[in-house]
Amino acid sequence: MESRLERCSLKEAGISASGVQKFLDEIQTGGYHLHSLMLTRHGKVAYECSWKPYQLDEVHLMHSFTKGLVATAIGILEGENRISLEDSLISYFPEYQVDDQDGKLEKITIRTLLTMSNGHPDVPDRHGCDDEVRTFLEYPIVHEPGTVFMYDSMGTNMLAAVVKRVTGYNLFQFLRFRVLEPMGIYGVDCDSCTSGKDQGGGGSRLKTEDMAKITILYLNKGKWNGKQLLNAAWIEESTKPSDTEQYGYLFWRGKYNSYRADGKYSQLSIVLPDANAVVSLVAECRKGEELTQAINDLICAQL
Repeated sequence: MESRLERCSLKEAGISASGVQKFLDEIQTGGYHLHSLMLTRHGKVAYECSWKPYQLDEVHLMHSFTKGLVATAIGILEGENRISLEDSLISYFPEYQVDDQDGKLEKITIRTLLTMSNGHPDVPDRHGCDDEVRTFLEYPIVHEPGTVFMYDSMGTNMLAAVVKRVTGYNLFQFLRFRVLEPMGIYGVDCDSCTSGKDQGGGGSRLKTEDMAKITILYLNKGKWNGKQLLNAAWIEESTKPSDTEQYGYLFWRGKYNSYRADGKYSQLSIVLPDANAVVSLVAECRKGEELTQAINDLICAQL
């Protein structure tokens, strides 16, 4: 059954109303083109709004926010010892007879997929291919896997393919059983690759409150209504920066000890553990870095 987060006032949450108003004024003058905004603290919604013609309960394309959900599914499987981060990607698809590229292919692991350090010089083109797994496995590997960061949604599609290979379920089928429905999130779907697998690298559709719930789960170290849905150790590991970038396991790191799930055009949910707060928003913004910084400054100045 779909459920809503508890609501409270800004005063009850210990957030300055004048500070929020200042931020809203900056949004107006800065041309950030927000559709909706939700500010939560201590797991309660303290402020929410939307800009016409958009509404808070609209389902919106999340783009790469989807990657945070892939990390969640991988974390569940790793916590149950059904996979290891050191497993080679090719080990899950032994039916593919492809060049091992002087042993480099075997070094593309679950971990390098999570940290986007697979060794490719650029992103394999997934458009028009009827077998995205083969396309990825055959793509030339230039760098030693694990050493060079290169943002790659195709690699996250491979993680979604691993989830299906291990569980028998598409990514979002698995997430519905294990995370989404236990959190009262329904009506979520994801675009598929040509092969029928959920994309993973993008394509999910969520409401603003769904985004908030998912990242509050991370803020709460994987616990929801007293039930541990995701290991706390996984959350700690997945949200710290990697050796090659300010990037964890499909989560970006930011100022003020923050981390975020981040989709194209600023589909954002920013977690600020030190303030026990989450800011979630849907937008059509081409100035994502500026917007993220403005949000971080707002929250940390008012709490």
